[in-house]
Amino acid sequence: MSEQNFYLELVSKMTVKLGPEEEIQLDTNVIKNNGVVRKAVTIGKNGSSVRPTIYLENYYAKYKDGLPMDIIIDKIIEIYHGAIKEAGESVVDFVKDWERVKDKIVFYLVSKERNKGNLDKHIYEDFCDLAAITVVHVTSGEKDIGSLHVTPEMLKCWGVSKAEVLEKAHVNTERLFPAECFSITKMIMSMLGEEVAEVIGRTPCPVDLSILSNKTGVMGATVIMYEDFMKGIYQELQGKFIILPSSIHEVVIIPWEEGIDLENQRKMVSQINSEHIRDDEILSDNVYLYDGEKVVLVCGAEGVCSYEKGERD
Repeated sequence: MSEQNFYLELVSKMTVKLGPEEEIQLDTNVIKNNGVVRKAVTIGKNGSSVRPTIYLENYYAKYKDGLPMDIIIDKIIEIYHGAIKEAGESVVDFVKDWERVKDKIVFYLVSKERNKGNLDKHIYEDFCDLAAITVVHVTSGEKDIGSLHVTPEMLKCWGVSKAEVLEKAHVNTERLFPAECFSITKMIMSMLGEEVAEVIGRTPCPVDLSILSNKTGVMGATVIMYEDFMKGIYQELQGKFIILPSSIHEVVIIPWEEGIDLENQRKMVSQINSEHIRDDEILSDNVYLYDGEKVVLVCGAEGVCSYEKGERD
């Protein structure tokens, strides 16, 4: 069965199984981060504003591997009922209330170039050559439910300005998603055991790699926007450091050294992105540097790879 026919038959059978009280809509053109197109169904009771979105590509892959469609349908319905239970009250009603959402607005750092065709639908600010888009972080009790992108239409509904939304995002992001830094070298040593770690500890290592993310590990590259956190890393390393964007979820940092081959670092990041990172999780192919005051782009696709203190604004 072709992929399109699978989705159509899936929706047809789910409609029969759920009955007339539930409405199912198939969307084969859901635009996600970096312009990635997904296939999904939204399900909800007639007249309800709570309509979970469930992505379908993995289910088609399982169907091709031999999993019966009836079992796939049961699994999707189970996920739908679980999402409805978690959502509780109408998410739409919650998002309409500025007083309730204003402390839940945060930044997600994404590629500006890869999302340029979709940025007019977001409220965002520029960060180097990236875009810090704003989202409403939705929770139920202490459990994370998901996020909703802040749109120009939401600003009209709330009666607030773009500046007010961005100000809230700056305050909330670090509070809701605290940053963390851990050494890759130390992590590997702890995994290898005491004897091997002792040997490695005596071996000269020219560069100590560290990872920056937030405590959830989700959209953690945004921590490079945290001014106090970045200053703290700068002080700990006693100088500037290179930022290699490994994904939207984290970045790798290495201490700055005179003569470092920035173009080689950029090529490495680009290769890893193309071979190992999901298209919708790529942050950038470029190389950045924190100079004690701000993050600056030091090596981009245009081939200009240099850094001089005070050279860039």
